[in-house]
Amino acid sequence: MVYLETSEDFGLLEKAKTWTKKKIRFAIATVIKTWGSSPRPVGSKMLVSENSEIFGSVSGGCIEGSVIEKSLEIINGGNSTILKFGVSNEKAWEVGLTCGGEVSVYIEHFNNYSDSLNEMIRSINNRKPFSVAMDLENHKNYVNFHTSNDHDPEIEVKKQFSKLKNIHTGISLDEKWFKYSYYPNSKIIIIGAVHIAQTLVPLSNSCGFSVEIIDPRKVFASKDRFPLGKLIEKWPDEYFSKNPIDKKTAIVTLTHDPKLDDPALFQALKSDAFFIGCLGSKKTHASRIKRLIDAGFSKKDTERINGPIGLNISAKSPAEISVSIMAQIIQTHNNITFT
Repeated sequence: MVYLETSEDFGLLEKAKTWTKKKIRFAIATVIKTWGSSPRPVGSKMLVSENSEIFGSVSGGCIEGSVIEKSLEIINGGNSTILKFGVSNEKAWEVGLTCGGEVSVYIEHFNNYSDSLNEMIRSINNRKPFSVAMDLENHKNYVNFHTSNDHDPEIEVKKQFSKLKNIHTGISLDEKWFKYSYYPNSKIIIIGAVHIAQTLVPLSNSCGFSVEIIDPRKVFASKDRFPLGKLIEKWPDEYFSKNPIDKKTAIVTLTHDPKLDDPALFQALKSDAFFIGCLGSKKTHASRIKRLIDAGFSKKDTERINGPIGLNISAKSPAEISVSIMAQIIQTHNNITFT
Protein backbone atom coordinates (compact mmCIF):
# COMPACT_ATOMS: atom_id res chain seq x y z
CA MET A 1 0.00 0.00 0.00
CA VAL A 2 1.18 3.52 -0.75
CA TYR A 3 0.44 6.05 1.99
CA LEU A 4 0.57 9.78 1.33
CA GLU A 5 0.44 12.20 4.21
CA THR A 6 2.56 15.25 3.48
CA SER A 7 1.54 18.87 3.16
CA GLU A 8 2.66 18.60 -0.49
CA ASP A 9 -0.25 16.26 -1.20
CA PHE A 10 -2.71 18.72 0.29
CA GLY A 11 -1.08 21.47 -1.75
CA LEU A 12 -1.66 19.47 -4.94
CA LEU A 13 -5.37 19.20 -4.21
CA GLU A 14 -5.62 22.89 -3.36
CA LYS A 15 -3.82 23.79 -6.59
CA ALA A 16 -6.20 21.50 -8.50
CA LYS A 17 -9.14 23.27 -6.89
CA THR A 18 -7.73 26.68 -7.82
CA TRP A 19 -7.17 25.68 -11.44
CA THR A 20 -10.63 24.10 -11.61
CA LYS A 21 -12.26 27.34 -10.40
CA LYS A 22 -10.29 29.30 -12.99
CA LYS A 23 -11.34 26.80 -15.68
CA ILE A 24 -7.71 25.96 -16.38
CA ARG A 25 -7.41 22.52 -17.96
CA PHE A 26 -4.74 20.23 -16.53
CA ALA A 27 -3.45 16.68 -16.24
CA ILE A 28 -2.05 14.75 -13.29
CA ALA A 29 0.98 12.47 -13.45
CA THR A 30 1.56 9.78 -10.82
CA VAL A 31 4.61 7.57 -10.25
CA ILE A 32 3.07 4.09 -10.15
CA LYS A 33 6.17 1.89 -10.25
CA THR A 34 9.91 2.30 -9.67
CA TRP A 35 13.03 0.19 -9.69
CA GLY A 36 16.67 1.00 -8.97
CA SER A 37 17.71 4.65 -8.93
CA SER A 38 14.33 6.31 -9.30
CA PRO A 39 14.66 9.84 -7.85
CA ARG A 40 11.07 10.01 -6.51
CA PRO A 41 9.07 7.36 -4.64
CA VAL A 42 5.94 5.56 -5.78
CA GLY A 43 2.90 7.79 -5.29
CA SER A 44 4.70 11.04 -6.15
CA LYS A 45 2.49 13.36 -8.21
CA MET A 46 2.73 16.36 -10.50
CA LEU A 47 0.05 18.59 -11.99
CA VAL A 48 0.57 20.04 -15.47
CA SER A 49 -1.65 22.88 -16.71
CA GLU A 50 -2.56 23.74 -20.29
CA ASN A 51 -0.14 26.68 -19.90
CA SER A 52 2.73 24.27 -19.07
CA GLU A 53 2.73 25.34 -15.43
CA ILE A 54 3.72 22.49 -13.14
CA PHE A 55 3.08 21.79 -9.47
CA GLY A 56 4.70 18.90 -7.64
CA SER A 57 7.27 16.51 -9.06
CA VAL A 58 7.58 12.96 -10.37
CA SER A 59 11.36 12.89 -10.71
CA GLY A 60 13.02 15.91 -9.17
CA GLY A 61 13.45 17.26 -12.72
CA CYS A 62 14.94 14.47 -14.80
CA ILE A 63 11.82 13.20 -16.62
CA GLU A 64 9.56 16.22 -16.28
CA GLY A 65 10.05 17.35 -19.87
CA SER A 66 8.66 14.17 -21.35
CA VAL A 67 5.84 14.08 -18.79
CA ILE A 68 4.83 17.67 -19.59
CA GLU A 69 4.83 16.93 -23.32
CA LYS A 70 2.55 13.91 -22.92
CA SER A 71 0.35 15.76 -20.39
CA LEU A 72 -0.33 18.52 -22.92
CA GLU A 73 -1.40 15.88 -25.45
CA ILE A 74 -3.85 14.41 -22.92
CA ILE A 75 -5.20 17.85 -21.98
CA ASN A 76 -5.93 18.44 -25.64
CA GLY A 77 -7.86 15.21 -26.14
CA GLY A 78 -5.31 12.42 -25.96
CA ASN A 79 -5.88 9.21 -24.02
CA SER A 80 -4.54 8.54 -20.54
CA THR A 81 -1.31 6.58 -20.75
CA ILE A 82 1.65 5.11 -18.91
CA LEU A 83 5.15 6.39 -19.70
CA LYS A 84 8.03 4.08 -18.86
CA PHE A 85 11.60 5.26 -18.50
CA GLY A 86 14.49 2.87 -17.99
CA VAL A 87 17.99 1.86 -18.98
CA SER A 88 16.71 -0.16 -21.93
CA ASN A 89 15.01 2.92 -23.28
CA GLU A 90 16.89 5.63 -25.20
CA LYS A 91 14.92 8.14 -23.19
CA ALA A 92 16.75 6.96 -20.07
CA TRP A 93 19.90 8.83 -21.10
CA GLU A 94 17.86 11.93 -21.80
CA VAL A 95 16.11 11.89 -18.44
CA GLY A 96 19.09 11.08 -16.22
CA LEU A 97 18.55 7.41 -15.35
CA THR A 98 21.95 6.36 -16.70
CA CYS A 99 22.97 4.69 -13.41
CA GLY A 100 20.30 2.04 -13.77
CA GLY A 101 16.70 2.57 -12.87
CA GLU A 102 13.14 2.54 -14.07
CA VAL A 103 10.14 4.76 -13.52
CA SER A 104 6.56 4.24 -14.69
CA VAL A 105 4.35 7.34 -14.70
CA TYR A 106 0.60 7.25 -15.30
CA ILE A 107 -0.78 10.46 -16.83
CA GLU A 108 -4.49 11.26 -16.89
CA HIS A 109 -6.84 14.20 -17.26
CA PHE A 110 -7.87 15.62 -13.90
CA ASN A 111 -11.52 15.36 -14.92
CA ASN A 112 -11.20 11.85 -13.47
CA TYR A 113 -11.19 13.46 -10.02
CA SER A 114 -13.52 16.42 -10.54
CA ASP A 115 -16.51 14.85 -8.75
CA SER A 116 -14.41 13.90 -5.70
CA LEU A 117 -12.03 16.86 -5.38
CA ASN A 118 -13.94 18.89 -2.79
CA GLU A 119 -14.62 15.86 -0.61
CA MET A 120 -10.95 14.85 -0.77
CA ILE A 121 -9.92 18.31 0.44
CA ARG A 122 -12.61 18.26 3.13
CA SER A 123 -11.39 14.86 4.34
CA ILE A 124 -7.81 16.12 4.70
CA ASN A 125 -9.03 19.23 6.56
CA ASN A 126 -10.97 16.98 8.94
CA ARG A 127 -8.09 14.50 9.31
CA LYS A 128 -10.18 11.73 7.74
CA PRO A 129 -8.46 9.07 5.61
CA PHE A 130 -9.48 8.10 2.11
CA SER A 131 -8.19 5.81 -0.63
CA VAL A 132 -8.08 6.05 -4.41
CA ALA A 133 -8.11 3.07 -6.76
CA MET A 134 -6.97 3.87 -10.31
CA ASP A 135 -8.14 1.53 -13.08
CA LEU A 136 -5.13 1.75 -15.41
CA GLU A 137 -6.86 -0.12 -18.22
CA ASN A 138 -10.22 1.61 -18.33
CA HIS A 139 -8.91 4.96 -17.05
CA LYS A 140 -11.41 5.36 -14.21
CA ASN A 141 -10.81 6.30 -10.59
CA TYR A 142 -12.72 5.18 -7.51
CA VAL A 143 -12.44 7.15 -4.27
CA ASN A 144 -13.32 5.44 -1.01
CA PHE A 145 -13.85 7.87 1.90
CA HIS A 146 -13.87 5.01 4.46
CA THR A 147 -17.41 5.77 5.54
CA SER A 148 -19.52 3.23 7.39
CA ASN A 149 -21.51 0.71 5.36
CA ASP A 150 -24.74 2.02 6.86
CA HIS A 151 -24.26 5.43 5.27
CA ASP A 152 -22.12 4.61 2.25
CA PRO A 153 -23.82 5.06 -1.13
CA GLU A 154 -20.62 4.20 -3.03
CA ILE A 155 -21.62 0.63 -3.91
CA GLU A 156 -19.55 0.63 -7.10
CA VAL A 157 -16.53 1.99 -5.25
CA LYS A 158 -16.74 -0.80 -2.68
CA LYS A 159 -17.15 -3.34 -5.45
CA GLN A 160 -14.02 -2.14 -7.23
CA PHE A 161 -11.97 -1.97 -4.02
CA SER A 162 -12.87 -5.59 -3.28
CA LYS A 163 -10.75 -6.55 -6.30
CA LEU A 164 -7.60 -5.02 -4.87
CA LYS A 165 -6.63 -7.48 -2.16
CA ASN A 166 -3.45 -8.44 -4.04
CA ILE A 167 -1.98 -4.94 -3.82
CA HIS A 168 1.07 -4.66 -1.58
CA THR A 169 3.21 -1.82 -2.92
CA GLY A 170 0.76 0.37 -4.78
CA ILE A 171 0.42 -1.40 -8.12
CA SER A 172 -1.51 -4.66 -8.40
CA LEU A 173 0.25 -7.87 -9.38
CA ASP A 174 -1.40 -7.80 -12.80
CA GLU A 175 -0.45 -4.10 -13.13
CA LYS A 176 -4.01 -3.17 -14.01
CA TRP A 177 -4.68 -1.18 -10.83
CA PHE A 178 -2.86 1.35 -8.70
CA LYS A 179 -4.06 2.18 -5.21
CA TYR A 180 -2.95 4.83 -2.74
CA SER A 181 -4.29 6.17 0.53
CA TYR A 182 -4.20 9.60 2.12
CA TYR A 183 -3.83 9.55 5.88
CA PRO A 184 -3.61 12.65 8.08
CA ASN A 185 -0.19 14.04 8.82
CA SER A 186 1.19 13.13 12.19
CA LYS A 187 0.70 16.18 14.38
CA ILE A 188 2.34 17.72 17.43
CA ILE A 189 0.15 19.83 19.69
CA ILE A 190 2.20 22.06 22.00
CA ILE A 191 0.59 23.38 25.15
CA GLY A 192 2.15 26.73 26.00
CA ALA A 193 3.55 29.34 23.60
CA VAL A 194 6.71 29.63 25.68
CA HIS A 195 10.37 30.19 24.82
CA ILE A 196 11.19 26.52 24.16
CA ALA A 197 8.17 26.27 21.87
CA GLN A 198 9.76 28.91 19.62
CA THR A 199 12.55 26.48 18.73
CA LEU A 200 10.44 23.31 18.92
CA VAL A 201 7.84 24.53 16.39
CA PRO A 202 10.20 25.07 13.41
CA LEU A 203 12.06 21.86 14.27
CA SER A 204 8.78 19.90 14.31
CA ASN A 205 7.76 21.49 11.03
CA SER A 206 11.07 20.64 9.35
CA CYS A 207 10.67 17.02 10.51
CA GLY A 208 7.35 16.76 8.67
CA PHE A 209 4.86 17.14 11.52
CA SER A 210 1.87 19.46 11.47
CA VAL A 211 2.09 21.77 14.49
CA GLU A 212 -0.51 23.45 16.66
CA ILE A 213 0.24 25.72 19.62
CA ILE A 214 -2.43 26.12 22.28
CA ASP A 215 -2.25 29.08 24.64
CA PRO A 216 -5.09 31.42 25.66
CA ARG A 217 -2.60 34.17 26.55
CA LYS A 218 -2.49 36.47 23.52
CA VAL A 219 0.74 38.10 24.61
CA PHE A 220 2.45 34.71 24.20
CA ALA A 221 0.48 33.27 21.27
CA SER A 222 1.34 35.82 18.61
CA LYS A 223 2.30 35.41 14.97
CA ASP A 224 5.39 37.52 15.57
CA ARG A 225 6.66 34.86 17.96
CA PHE A 226 5.29 31.90 15.98
CA PRO A 227 5.30 32.50 12.22
CA LEU A 228 4.99 28.73 11.71
CA GLY A 229 2.30 26.46 13.08
CA LYS A 230 -1.36 27.00 13.87
CA LEU A 231 -1.99 29.26 16.86
CA ILE A 232 -5.02 28.42 19.01
CA GLU A 233 -5.92 31.08 21.58
CA LYS A 234 -8.12 28.84 23.71
CA TRP A 235 -7.90 26.83 26.89
CA PRO A 236 -6.90 23.21 26.13
CA ASP A 237 -10.11 21.64 27.45
CA GLU A 238 -12.20 24.08 25.41
CA TYR A 239 -10.30 23.25 22.22
CA PHE A 240 -10.20 19.48 22.72
CA SER A 241 -13.92 19.31 23.47
CA LYS A 242 -14.54 20.06 19.78
CA ASN A 243 -11.28 18.71 18.32
CA PRO A 244 -10.65 15.18 19.63
CA ILE A 245 -7.07 13.93 19.82
CA ASP A 246 -6.42 11.12 17.33
CA LYS A 247 -3.80 8.37 17.27
CA LYS A 248 -1.46 10.33 14.99
CA THR A 249 -1.10 13.17 17.49
CA ALA A 250 1.63 13.90 20.04
CA ILE A 251 0.82 16.12 23.02
CA VAL A 252 3.64 18.20 24.53
CA THR A 253 3.08 20.41 27.59
CA LEU A 254 5.65 23.12 28.26
CA THR A 255 4.14 25.62 30.71
CA HIS A 256 4.70 24.07 34.18
CA ASP A 257 1.33 25.66 34.99
CA PRO A 258 -1.31 23.11 36.12
CA LYS A 259 -4.08 25.46 34.95
CA LEU A 260 -2.89 24.93 31.35
CA ASP A 261 -1.06 21.60 31.41
CA ASP A 262 -3.48 19.50 33.47
CA PRO A 263 -6.62 20.06 31.34
CA ALA A 264 -4.58 19.04 28.30
CA LEU A 265 -3.32 15.91 30.07
CA PHE A 266 -6.84 14.96 31.16
CA GLN A 267 -7.84 14.87 27.48
CA ALA A 268 -4.60 13.30 26.25
CA LEU A 269 -4.75 10.39 28.70
CA LYS A 270 -8.29 9.58 27.56
CA SER A 271 -7.20 9.60 23.91
CA ASP A 272 -5.15 7.39 21.57
CA ALA A 273 -2.36 9.97 21.27
CA PHE A 274 0.82 8.16 20.23
CA PHE A 275 2.99 10.33 22.50
CA ILE A 276 2.43 12.40 25.64
CA GLY A 277 5.30 14.38 27.15
CA CYS A 278 5.68 17.05 29.82
CA LEU A 279 8.48 19.50 30.50
CA GLY A 280 9.67 19.89 34.07
CA SER A 281 12.02 18.51 36.70
CA LYS A 282 11.56 15.10 38.35
CA LYS A 283 10.09 16.86 41.38
CA THR A 284 7.63 18.80 39.20
CA HIS A 285 6.69 15.60 37.39
CA ALA A 286 6.10 13.73 40.65
CA SER A 287 3.68 16.46 41.73
CA ARG A 288 1.98 16.26 38.34
CA ILE A 289 1.50 12.48 38.65
CA LYS A 290 0.03 12.88 42.15
CA ARG A 291 -2.53 15.40 40.85
CA LEU A 292 -3.52 13.04 38.04
CA ILE A 293 -3.86 10.07 40.41
CA ASP A 294 -5.97 12.21 42.74
CA ALA A 295 -8.12 13.11 39.73
CA GLY A 296 -8.86 9.43 39.12
CA PHE A 297 -6.25 8.30 36.64
CA SER A 298 -4.51 4.99 37.20
CA LYS A 299 -0.79 4.30 37.45
CA LYS A 300 -1.02 2.63 34.03
CA ASP A 301 -2.54 5.82 32.63
CA THR A 302 0.19 8.06 33.99
CA GLU A 303 2.94 5.73 32.79
CA ARG A 304 2.05 6.87 29.26
CA ILE A 305 3.54 10.28 30.07
CA ASN A 306 7.16 10.91 29.11
CA GLY A 307 8.33 13.09 31.95
CA PRO A 308 10.64 14.81 32.15
CA ILE A 309 10.23 14.92 28.38
CA GLY A 310 13.09 14.35 25.94
CA LEU A 311 15.96 11.94 25.44
CA ASN A 312 18.79 12.36 27.90
CA ILE A 313 21.41 14.27 25.91
CA SER A 314 22.33 16.64 28.76
CA ALA A 315 20.42 19.40 26.97
CA LYS A 316 20.62 22.89 28.46
CA SER A 317 19.59 25.57 25.95
CA PRO A 318 16.06 25.86 24.52
CA ALA A 319 17.37 24.63 21.16
CA GLU A 320 19.05 21.60 22.74
CA ILE A 321 15.95 20.79 24.79
CA SER A 322 13.87 21.01 21.62
CA VAL A 323 16.22 18.57 19.89
CA SER A 324 15.88 16.11 22.77
CA ILE A 325 12.07 16.40 22.66
CA MET A 326 11.95 16.00 18.90
CA ALA A 327 14.26 12.99 19.00
CA GLN A 328 12.04 11.24 21.56
CA ILE A 329 8.88 11.94 19.53
CA ILE A 330 10.52 10.64 16.33
CA GLN A 331 11.81 7.57 18.14
CA THR A 332 8.30 6.77 19.38
CA HIS A 333 6.59 7.66 16.11
CA ASN A 334 8.87 5.56 13.92
CA ASN A 335 8.36 2.46 16.06
CA ILE A 336 4.60 2.53 15.55
CA THR A 337 2.69 1.09 12.59
CA PHE A 338 -0.29 3.35 11.90
CA THR A 339 -3.19 1.66 10.14
